[in-house]
Amino acid sequence: MLSLTDARRRLTEVVERAERGERVVLTRRGRPVAALVPVDPEPEADGPLGLAALAGAFARYDLGDAAAAVVDLRGASRDRAVPEIE
Repeated sequence: MLSLTDARRRLTEVVERAERGERVVLTRRGRPVAALVPVDPEPEADGPLGLAALAGAFARYDLGDAAAAVVDLRGASRDRAVPEIE
């Protein structure tokens, strides 16, 4: 643990400690108030992310009929009456 006053004076050293993987707890009047922690490394981007990845994953399958069936079922469920809850 390190006081805020000491952390201000030694900021470069404190940041270097966090870069090496250390979690530095900062205190005010002896009570922990914050922590300086290392940042998780960015994940390697092996391919597209998000919706592009999903679209690419499904592109190899013929989902035309299945997708149409899902759309029809969604429409049918939207049109049905809301059940009564007792």
